[in-house]
Amino acid sequence: GITIRKYVQGELDKENGYQSYLSNTTPGGMVNFKIILQNTGSTPVSKIRLADLLPQPGEDNKKEERESKWQPIPQSYDVFKISKDGNKTPLNPKIYTATGAFNQSLRGDSATFDGAWVKDGRFSEETTAIGLDFGGETLKEGEYISLELKMKAPTSGDFGGKFASNNANVYYNSAGKTNELLISNTVHTIYHTK
Repeated sequence: GITIRKYVQGELDKENGYQSYLSNTTPGGMVNFKIILQNTGSTPVSKIRLADLLPQPGEDNKKEERESKWQPIPQSYDVFKISKDGNKTPLNPKIYTATGAFNQSLRGDSATFDGAWVKDGRFSEETTAIGLDFGGETLKEGEYISLELKMKAPTSGDFGGKFASNNANVYYNSAGKTNELLISNTVHTIYHTK
């Protein structure tokens, strides 16, 4: 099978934090999210589709501990496959994006990237969700995919003490399983003005 882990690093943090980690940023400061998809089983994993519904106000989803009060601004992303011996290879998956108000249905739609997903979209200021379809890429035992979303906090200073929360999901196939869904842990970033 596969495991999915979500990390966050804010402008005031020395490293990426994981699992209930509270990162810290400033107006215009960095808010970088990292997602690790690792094959922790003994059989290959294929047809990997990753989706990240980015933090935004109005996403009130208490079940997943998401209650964002501000929205980070997308800048760029990097995605790599890392082998068991540490070799890092850049990947170029098909990109899908969505814009507009928070849309929880995008999570389910990422199994096939239909609905409101737009193929070949740009990871830009208007992006509210990013999806990656890794096509024929297969993860063997111990291999993993690393996605880093580079973003920044709004510059207004209006969000002092408020949080942005984020998690991601992945669909995949493995021996005897088709369209298996996993949702990552949720991470939080607090906005500091002083």
